Amino acid sequence: MATIGVRAGGAYAGSEAKGASNIAKQARLLFSAFSNWRQKRKRYYSTMAELGALSDRELADIGMMRCDIPAIARQSMAR
Repeated sequence: MATIGVRAGGAYAGSEAKGASNIAKQARLLFSAFSNWRQKRKRYYSTMAELGALSDRELADIGMMRCDIPAIARQSMAR
């Protein structure tokens, strides 16, 4: 529903629905960002767990050292 009001400079027209739509859009963006963050966090901890479960010998076979695991897990978040 459109509203009409008066300001010091003159009349203006606004829309209550437009404000509600903007809030809904911001809420969707916030939820999307939160969901994306959770997926990345899950991928990070999953990678840490999988690589952490390997022995030092298995890690050496794939060309890694145990100290490389956090950096590789952070890289997995970027995909």
